[in-house]
Amino acid sequence: PQRVNEKKLEVLELLREDILEASVQEHIANMPDIYFHNLTTFDLSRHIRMVEQFKESGRRSAVYYEPKSFSTYFEVVLVARSYPGIFGHVVGVFSYLGFNIRSVNVYTRNDGIVVDVFRLDKPKNASELTPDVLMKLTQLVEKVVFHRYNHLKIKLGKRLSAKVPTEIGFDNTVTNRCTIIAIY
Repeated sequence: PQRVNEKKLEVLELLREDILEASVQEHIANMPDIYFHNLTTFDLSRHIRMVEQFKESGRRSAVYYEPKSFSTYFEVVLVARSYPGIFGHVVGVFSYLGFNIRSVNVYTRNDGIVVDVFRLDKPKNASELTPDVLMKLTQLVEKVVFHRYNHLKIKLGKRLSAKVPTEIGFDNTVTNRCTIIAIY
């Protein structure tokens, strides 16, 4: 708890000149403590900026990219109003475009705004991760969030027919702070 409180103070200080303190306090109050455990002060402040931009824009979603130049993955951060099925719809877009999801951290604020952090593997051929591909990803995510349905089903006219056996595993032994859910 002490480190969480320290991070909250660091974020307040970091954003003092950019964002109203009330907005920062609102974000802090609306997020669970695990959020502050899992992320760096830089990421926390970046998310607060994203949430503020999202709220000011009046849009139903906002998609942000964080290229990790020295890594084999990149981050996509989704900020949107939560609704049943949103996670599945967004994951469907990633699958449709051929991205492998390396990890996901899903955070829902008490006021219903989600801040979901997806780490996606970069394509083997890095030149495939072009601005056009990222634009298509953004457009499809925004469509499924805006329309609250699986836009891919309508676009393709049918469900994807691949049948893949799914296994879900729960692990409470790795950490005392949370449950690990693995989906294969």
